[in-house]
Amino acid sequence: MKINKQYMIYGLIALVVLIILYFMSSWNFSRPTIQSTHAMNLDKDKKRWETLMKSAAAAGLPIERWPATYGKDIPYEDLRELGVGHALVKPDRHDKKNERLVNLGVVGCFISTRRLLTHLSEQPFSNSAGHLILDDDIVIPEGFLQAWEEKRQLIPADWDIIYLGIWDITGKDVAPGVKKLRSARPGEKAPNVGTFAYVVRHGAIKTKILPWLRYMFDAVDEQYVHKFDEWNVYGVEPNMIKVNDELQKASSINEINT
Repeated sequence: MKINKQYMIYGLIALVVLIILYFMSSWNFSRPTIQSTHAMNLDKDKKRWETLMKSAAAAGLPIERWPATYGKDIPYEDLRELGVGHALVKPDRHDKKNERLVNLGVVGCFISTRRLLTHLSEQPFSNSAGHLILDDDIVIPEGFLQAWEEKRQLIPADWDIIYLGIWDITGKDVAPGVKKLRSARPGEKAPNVGTFAYVVRHGAIKTKILPWLRYMFDAVDEQYVHKFDEWNVYGVEPNMIKVNDELQKASSINEINT
């Protein structure tokens, strides 16, 4: 009987160890990785692409170009079919419908993002794979890959999106330099805005993100923020990737289209 009890104790210990190892391996497997990197770039913005490629080469980060959609090229009659809603129009456009889009650059950015995510969702990646999505007016520091390797170890395994650069970062600290981001509160100016550098989990694209982007009612970054209380969204601080101020100032998205 004593021998049997000892075997039982050893067996239970072994079982507990196996369970712990299983969860540890699952946790590590779910840690974010970057399996692909895409930057959205308009055909006309060759200077932006060349500038981005210089910093990417210095950082050792391969980037695939995604041809962005130019908002002004979208026929007005196609906007409703693309899900651009009345929230983005004002009754002072003097055309056949007497409406005026506030900013066609913002519309183009939204449509470009949705098309890229749709493309990625159709690729044969595992659900835990991460896709780094960039604007073309950013700067990648030379030490980015090493900094990412260190920071990704601190991101909780339940992540859906990780912002590597963002404005007005607001949320709960979950690790050194990592916050779980939140949605805006009533009457509060939207925090956590900017989609110039973020990693999206492959498995979250079809199940969470694309359904939310079916219709456009806001700029893509602020539309994302509405879901931060439901999705698992994290942000790093300080920003690992920053905006190129010179290029950003020249962006047509900052101008009201006339």
